[in-house]
Amino acid sequence: MLTGNQIIKARLLALQSGMNLEAKGLRMNSGRTALSIVKQEFGFKGSRAKIQKQLQKIIDSMPNTP
Repeated sequence: MLTGNQIIKARLLALQSGMNLEAKGLRMNSGRTALSIVKQEFGFKGSRAKIQKQLQKIIDSMPNTP
């Protein structure tokens, strides 16, 4: 069971996976893209690769403990 920070980290990992799929031309859902969600939530600007690196830094800095 996921609790606390683990839920947030799992969501970020799902967004990261969505961005990887979008880079290959696929979509996770018919709504907003994962890239647009990440850009809006974190205020990132730049290319997809730059945003993926910034998101990876945030994910790596988060603890795995609840």
